[in-house]
Amino acid sequence: MRLVKIDPHWQPHGFCQLQRGVNKDSRGCLVYTHNNPIPSVQYNSTEDLWGVLVNPELRPFFTQSNTLYIALCFKASPSGCDDNPTNKGWISLVDDFFTKANKIISENKLNIEFVLDGEATPDGRPCLKDRWRPWNSTWINSPESAITSNDNGDDRFQIYNTDTTVASFQKGLDINLGKFRKNKYPYQLWEPSDQSEFELFSQMFLNWTAASGNDKNLMYAINIDPIMFELYNGRKTLRTFHHLLPVNNDNAPYVVTLTVENKPTIAVLFLDTKTSKMHYSFFAFSPFNTFTLITTQALPIPPNLKKFPGTQKVTVSRVDSSSPAILVSDENGNSVIYVVQDYVLQIKKTFTLPQQSADQLQVVQIIHQNNSNSVVSLSLPKSTGSGCALGLDVWDTSSSTPKKVTSTLCATNSTFSHVSGFFFSGTALCEVEGLVMGSSSEEGNSFVWIAQYCLNHSGEQTISKFKKYGVGSDPQVSAIKRDDSWVVMVVQGNGFCYNSHTHNTAHTRLCSQKAISTPRVLTYHVGDYQSWVEYLGDLSATTISSCNSKILHGAYDQGYNPDLDLFVNPQGKYGVIEVHQGVKASDKDVGGCGMPLSYSPNGGTVMDGWWLPQLL
Repeated sequence: MRLVKIDPHWQPHGFCQLQRGVNKDSRGCLVYTHNNPIPSVQYNSTEDLWGVLVNPELRPFFTQSNTLYIALCFKASPSGCDDNPTNKGWISLVDDFFTKANKIISENKLNIEFVLDGEATPDGRPCLKDRWRPWNSTWINSPESAITSNDNGDDRFQIYNTDTTVASFQKGLDINLGKFRKNKYPYQLWEPSDQSEFELFSQMFLNWTAASGNDKNLMYAINIDPIMFELYNGRKTLRTFHHLLPVNNDNAPYVVTLTVENKPTIAVLFLDTKTSKMHYSFFAFSPFNTFTLITTQALPIPPNLKKFPGTQKVTVSRVDSSSPAILVSDENGNSVIYVVQDYVLQIKKTFTLPQQSADQLQVVQIIHQNNSNSVVSLSLPKSTGSGCALGLDVWDTSSSTPKKVTSTLCATNSTFSHVSGFFFSGTALCEVEGLVMGSSSEEGNSFVWIAQYCLNHSGEQTISKFKKYGVGSDPQVSAIKRDDSWVVMVVQGNGFCYNSHTHNTAHTRLCSQKAISTPRVLTYHVGDYQSWVEYLGDLSATTISSCNSKILHGAYDQGYNPDLDLFVNPQGKYGVIEVHQGVKASDKDVGGCGMPLSYSPNGGTVMDGWWLPQLL
């Protein structure tokens, strides 16, 4: 079941004259805001809703076989039943809304059902008992008769809606949901945000289901990002992963998905600066029902990584999709390629890129050329001198001595504290092509940047101007081939949650908010490669918000040092496995984004996993 809620907030004629997007109606107007409207703010209104419902690009969302329910939580409504002109005017406004909505649904063959909520329910308003049928209404504790009865207008109350107090929720279960148990609507709970709440109420409902033999569904009305909701409920629904890994390590985790012995496998690695060892664990997984620890082992640092892992800037990635092999590189140009045999990492090859002066030379990715067996890696030194803050080179590492095949390209003069990238080969225009990401700090805020890179077939390198695509720090990227393109996903720490109760009820339109880097908020951006390129080429495009139609963005969890890898199952379904250091017991939800559980006092290592949206 799909359900969204809007808040039509009635305002008198004088207020409406100040709004550019509403009809200047003597009866007043319905603007969309939860909190009391402010005259100086421009709001969306019913006029905007009609445009959304008939938008051709959104038609697939409104015509699915799965009905979309739109709850109308009317506020500040003069909804008495006497002959007061204001009351009569408001009712006639909603009459017009009802007529217009039904006409649009009919003419456009939309699978939408409106639900009456807030101050438009018939509760205590006898004049609304038969008005706006067949739209049904939510029921919140009153009238008492509607728990069991459908007589005398009680049939309008069909959606049992309860708040997040245990007593209110349990009351519904104790009466077996009364008449509501038999209809098509789920038991609805509003509006939790934290994982502790979701797990508590989900378990209460599951216990009741097991005891009563009930096949009713539970629905949450939420303000948080849908991915965050799915993850925080993952241990109950088994639709996602949100688990503390059975590993004891306080270092930043890295993750790679592999196929080992024809089985989907997750490798989680830690570079331990205290023991000078690389700890790793392999997990068998079936997304997203089960994951099982296969082995946990530790390896000494290879001789060529003599300074490793004394520094924290490390790259861990899958070498390619055809073999279970992992690249581990430090910031000094030292790299090791491991192969997996019997769930043990064994060194296949080591190489070191010549390092210039004090540059921090980070190998980003191994690229297999289409026309040979040679292997090319890209390296991003933090500084190349001569005022250039970020250089870029391509090296041929097919022999024992790496050879630079390009002149150093100055990618930017802006100083980045962290860089990452995704690259591929063999396009019509570029021998090597891809995206470079970086993060920087300015006046207490952290920002993430992106640019497009190309090494053409004549050996010339170009890179676009870096564009600020959001707030956050230490972006990590993963990409996977899909048909003739790539799905590219980036996660970063210290981001911003556009969706939260605080932000959703504020006077600023959701995606007009000023994003501020927020401690521990983990965010994602995901889209196909061409969408990223188009974003970079659009001079009018600013930072990517949750309203972007091509690149999906949101907050999925909270913690530290995220890393990710994309995968595809045999049925062609795309998903993501992500690992991060979890929130500590003392951490607070300073952004009001939705708090995960602290699984251990120091946070531990948390693994998230979810399917990418099908509309992507």
